[in-house]
Amino acid sequence: MFILPTERTETWSLEIVDVANGNMAITGISLGEPLEPGDGAVCRAVVYPISEEETTVSLTYADASVQDINYIEMNWTSESAVYEVTIETQYLTLTGGYGVPGSQMTASLLLQNTQPVFGIQIDIISDPPFMMGAGLDVSGLIDFSTWSISGDQIGAAYRILLYDNTLSQPIPPGLGHVADITLDMLDGSPEGEMLMLGFGETVISDINNLPLHTVGSSADVYIGQPPVAYSIGNVSGGLSPGGTGSFDIQMTNTEYAYIVELSIADVPEYLTVTGITTLDRFENGTIDGSSGEDDDQMFYFLGYEFTTGIMPGEGPILRVDVEMNQNIQNPSVMLLFESVATGDDGANPIISVAEGFGQFIPSLSNDESASIPNEFALHPNYPNPFNPATLITYDLPIESRVQLDIYDLMGRKMKTLINGIESAGRNTVVWYATDDHGISVSAGVYLYRFHAGNKVFTRKMILMK
Repeated sequence: MFILPTERTETWSLEIVDVANGNMAITGISLGEPLEPGDGAVCRAVVYPISEEETTVSLTYADASVQDINYIEMNWTSESAVYEVTIETQYLTLTGGYGVPGSQMTASLLLQNTQPVFGIQIDIISDPPFMMGAGLDVSGLIDFSTWSISGDQIGAAYRILLYDNTLSQPIPPGLGHVADITLDMLDGSPEGEMLMLGFGETVISDINNLPLHTVGSSADVYIGQPPVAYSIGNVSGGLSPGGTGSFDIQMTNTEYAYIVELSIADVPEYLTVTGITTLDRFENGTIDGSSGEDDDQMFYFLGYEFTTGIMPGEGPILRVDVEMNQNIQNPSVMLLFESVATGDDGANPIISVAEGFGQFIPSLSNDESASIPNEFALHPNYPNPFNPATLITYDLPIESRVQLDIYDLMGRKMKTLINGIESAGRNTVVWYATDDHGISVSAGVYLYRFHAGNKVFTRKMILMK
């Protein structure tokens, strides 16, 4: 636990100590300015629940001492408070697939977190133990420049350690791709069987190296070359409010397929299916009228081709067009398979697996990236209002030193987003509503100030919680 000052105690020395029997001792001493008469908070104590269950906690003053400048005790009164303690859960997910004995496969590690993450330690375990870790590649969409990164096979577990050495560049709240894990499928593994790729010991830590409540979702891996494997590819379209995009569903099959039934989740649910097109080996197929989205807001696709079937091969069989809603508040949208099924010409099931994931992220159109702006400019952030992240876009006609800072309405600098040389063009940066220490800021109105060349621009944005 730790303690933070308020506007009334910015010049004070504050300390919080955990004492016996569940008591906390808070001490505050003025280093110059006294506490002026008034009403309002004098400190904010950040504490961590011991229980992993939701509960109710009552806080009562056991004792207090308030002194004036001459160390004379002053009268005081107190009121107890009751808090509802909820548990925020961080979710880790592994993607499955298949691996041929004697070769390698890749499993992706995804993280959905509500708090800034400064450290990850996880053990990846194969059950039965037919796979071993061989390598780790972190995502280029997260800044790991200040992190230590390692992956080692320790006994039956592949241990991954990620830690921010400077405690200044956490993984921000949201949903994203953390890393790709390369795994060896051992020679002699029984082909045609399934194994589970799951989590052993798992610790995700905050800025104080305290563990956050975490749940991991395991993945199924098929041993050998499956008759049918599905994946998502050719994700096209930058994530933006009201924008459009598309992605392909790809099939690798060694047997003729006549029926295809798939469910895909968009996480968060920002996308709506607007069109489905059959492609290549499935171009003469029929899409059932029930396709689109089901009652659970899952993308649902049912198609069949009983004339020639989908001949063995690999490549895209469906293109899905989507529209993005106006309330985008996460810097990415994941596309994850929920279920896959394939049938032969007698409607008998064919063994099918899904591998990997798809992802929409903010990006520039070809026209925007190909042209250089004529002048310096700072564009409105989106979304606005936002929670937990917003995208800030700015234009540079020439390579320039850029300073981009976030301030509150009191004029206090909360976060430096950019301080360095940036290339000419239209550039973007995401603010995840944290300060320079990685701590989430409170809801309210903030200013973002952009300085490049001899130009200075300031705009407002609203963080909602």
